[in-house]
Amino acid sequence: MKEIILDGDKIDSMEDFHDQISILLKFPEFYGRNLDALWDCLTGFIDTNFKLIWKNHAKSKVVLGDRFEKIIILLDDLKKCEKNFSYELV
Repeated sequence: MKEIILDGDKIDSMEDFHDQISILLKFPEFYGRNLDALWDCLTGFIDTNFKLIWKNHAKSKVVLGDRFEKIIILLDDLKKCEKNFSYELV
């Protein structure tokens, strides 16, 4: 399984998160840069046969606050409907 590394040291805002995730996953140019658009891209525009490894996630949790938890809920929901997707917080 392919592994994608999201580095929390490069995330100082939600804008940084969206920048990083869209680059790593090669989202289309029209990516809306919000959680609804993230869901749409993950479930309709890319192959989800990969493992997302969120390195230095503790920093992201502090920086993003409750938005971090919303992202985790989204990733959990994705795991439920896309059997080849997984993620790990390190």
